[in-house]
Amino acid sequence: MGMSARADSGPRPRTAALIGLMVVSMALFCVLVPIHASLYDAPIVLALPLGAALCGALLLAPLRPRTASVLACLAVWALPLISVHGSSDWPWPWSVPAMIAFTLFVLVLTTTHGWRAGAVPLAIGHLGPLLSAPLLGRAAAAGTDLIVAASVTTGAFLLAVLLASRLRVGVELSREREVSAAEYSRRLLVEERTRIAREMHDIVAHNLTVM
Repeated sequence: MGMSARADSGPRPRTAALIGLMVVSMALFCVLVPIHASLYDAPIVLALPLGAALCGALLLAPLRPRTASVLACLAVWALPLISVHGSSDWPWPWSVPAMIAFTLFVLVLTTTHGWRAGAVPLAIGHLGPLLSAPLLGRAAAAGTDLIVAASVTTGAFLLAVLLASRLRVGVELSREREVSAAEYSRRLLVEERTRIAREMHDIVAHNLTVM
């Protein structure tokens, strides 16, 4: 009873993680949209839904990976296209909040669903900004930003692969412990039944001898 009360006293890890993702998503959304609207001259009517798609993908990644991947890739493909008229002093085609949001998205998606789930949006997400830079005549200005974005997100992807492997090993070890505990309990039960049967046999044999 005491153990269950202690377990119920705090939030479960999954719920706590979702709450944390919600807070981070809302914070990134509140930063990303004003930056793209004011510094990159992106139309607010487009910056709002695209910012919501990118930041919402981070929140959806553990629950609906395919939907989250589509939203994230759509946002990172479209955001550079609506942000080409801003000041050249700011990084393009990846803004800092967009890079952070996509990096966290890749990290969460790969950790929870494996490297295959994270590799696809990682490749597609970088392909859009990479193609849009020469098409819009900003390849020279975008080179450093593209290298930084690719390095950061790829590093997050590799880290997530290691974390996913570690979590998988932990789950397997926990499962083996549960199986071992169940086998140990079954063995104790069999030994107890054998002891009781032996004692009953001895008692019956003694009574028969007395009779």
